[in-house]
Amino acid sequence: MKTITFFLTFLFSVYLTNSSFAQVTLAAGDIVILQFNSDGGDDELVVLPLVNLSANSIIYFSDGSWDSGTSGFGSSSERGIKFTVNSSGITAGTLIKLLNPTEGLYELSPATLGSLEFYELGGSVETGASRELALSTSGDQVLIFQTPDGVITSTITFIYGFNVRSANTYTDGWQTDGTTLNSTSTDSHLPPGLTALNSSQSNKTTASAFGISGLSGAHIDNWQYTGPFTAATRSEWLERIHTLTNWSSDDATVYSHAAIAGGASSVTVNSTLGTDNFEKETITVFPNPSSDYIHVSGIKDVTDYVIHNINGTEISKGRLTNNEKIEIKHLASNSLYFLKLEGLNTIKFFKK
Repeated sequence: MKTITFFLTFLFSVYLTNSSFAQVTLAAGDIVILQFNSDGGDDELVVLPLVNLSANSIIYFSDGSWDSGTSGFGSSSERGIKFTVNSSGITAGTLIKLLNPTEGLYELSPATLGSLEFYELGGSVETGASRELALSTSGDQVLIFQTPDGVITSTITFIYGFNVRSANTYTDGWQTDGTTLNSTSTDSHLPPGLTALNSSQSNKTTASAFGISGLSGAHIDNWQYTGPFTAATRSEWLERIHTLTNWSSDDATVYSHAAIAGGASSVTVNSTLGTDNFEKETITVFPNPSSDYIHVSGIKDVTDYVIHNINGTEISKGRLTNNEKIEIKHLASNSLYFLKLEGLNTIKFFKK
């Protein structure tokens, strides 16, 4: 009897431990950046969630470079800020501000939105005067990501990328020459699972990586979104934010976060789906998870596709039509993959 009681107690404790961390995995483009300051020791970020953030979710912000050659961050000593959402959750459209009133120590504003912890990407905890991103004035990037268990060194799902670095080795604002980073701190390849806004800005509603300085033609330290703040759908917000003319920039003077949205604490993200989002929602992959094959439903035309693994390595590619079957027997089991559909969105699936 004692053995059974102990076993039940153990199971209950495991349940409590696992249920204490439950989050919705965000999709690429679900969080965007509205302000990036890197001058004068006044590093600041303002981010905008375009979907509701579930209670106790963990989201990371890092200035680390992604190195496609090693399928990892360029340097383990670059910093990552762990943002834990409060127990009530955060509504889409709430402005989340990472401010730096005291150099070397980021503060969350409003503080009631959650809590911040500071790490190096290798896992070490930052406790001294380095609890910030320390954005470089030579150009830098901010990558937003999640991990399945909230641990910074676990498997990464990228949500958004914002890059103010500009160089002749860049395409669409991200380094593309070869597999070696020019600099492991200030240069970055495009992280896996993200879609770069292209030079013609023709994919605004599906882009999830904004190489803003590269697309504008010059490196500039400080950027602020100054376009419309009226109510809009997720798709419409992405179109606005990925329009270069909706941004102000200055290479010496930082922007005031208080000026965003006229000082409001939030903007409205309408739940009504626009045409782009409706099409995105109707594209499905099934069965998911799967061990032998997947079907893709909701495609209107013949579409090129590429499958990447979690490290961003291309595994296979081809063309498919609506409801056509893709064989996945050759893929490694118990692994997450990304199915990128040309001109559409990227869909995650799991190989059993």
